[in-house]
This record gives sequence, structure tokens and C-alpha cells, in this order.
Amino acid sequence: MIVTRIRLPLVLSLLVFSAACAHTTQPVAEVARPRPAAIVGQEGGCPPFANRLEAPIVCIDDTGEKLSAFPDTIYAWDVHPQDKAPVNILWFTKSGGGSLRIEMNDKNCVGEVWCNPRTGHCRAKTLPLEGKTQSEPCKYDVWIEGGKQPRMDPYVVIRECCA
Repeated sequence: MIVTRIRLPLVLSLLVFSAACAHTTQPVAEVARPRPAAIVGQEGGCPPFANRLEAPIVCIDDTGEKLSAFPDTIYAWDVHPQDKAPVNILWFTKSGGGSLRIEMNDKNCVGEVWCNPRTGHCRAKTLPLEGKTQSEPCKYDVWIEGGKQPRMDPYVVIRECCA
């Protein structure tokens, strides 16, 4: 009799525990992860395309007879909406080669362009708009140092943040 009194609560507890564990749970909503501060190119080419005004990435296809840029015209905010710092524009080569060169023809959209000869990417920071809501399209030259493709001349357009 004593054994039955101990077994019954134990069996009931195990049944409740088993039922609770077997119950299907709803999937938990994925938590948004913060964007990394620096974007590093993948081995051998362009990182995943990001068509975002606060973090534009341009892929330069250097694998054919002519260079091409995706996107051909870059749109970027003058400052990042979170910290109001200038926005970084990044260019990567599709091949992953380190000979990408960018030269701004118009000086009112981005500051100095810096290219890393080891990773095949370049970057530049946006400049303030000084009271305008959008810059004029700024033409820039893209070429591959030592490459046989002719230079190409896409555009950058800077917009007032969050307007």
C-alpha cells in the first residue's frame, strides 16, 4: 500500500512532464542581429549584394571583355541613420583580384577613395550635402590596373538621410 501511494504521484508527475515535453512549441521569432561594423569581402569575389542607402556595395564584374558595375548608379545617404556618421561605399571585384582602381571625377559626393591592393576592394565615405536634399550625379572612373578592359564611368548620387 505504501508503494502504491509513492508510485501514483511519481507516475502522474512523469506523465505530466512527458506531455509537457512532447507538446509542440511555436517557433520563436528570430532576433535581429546588429550589422557588423566592417564588411569584409569573401574569398574570390563580391560579398552578397546590398542595395541599402546606409551601406551600399558595388560589384565590379572584371571577368569579361568589358567591366560592368552592379548597380551602375550608386545611391547612398549622406549620413548613417543610427549614428549620423558618413556612409561607407564599398566596391569589390567579382574575380577577387586586388587591382581595382576607382577615381572620382566629381569631388562633391565622396571623399578620398582608398583601395586595398590585397583584397580587391575600394571604399569611400560620403560627404555632407550642405543644405541640399540630393547631390548631382557624380561620375567616377573604374578600371583594373594592368587589365585589358576599357575604363567605365558609372555614377554616385548622395541623398539626404532619411528624407
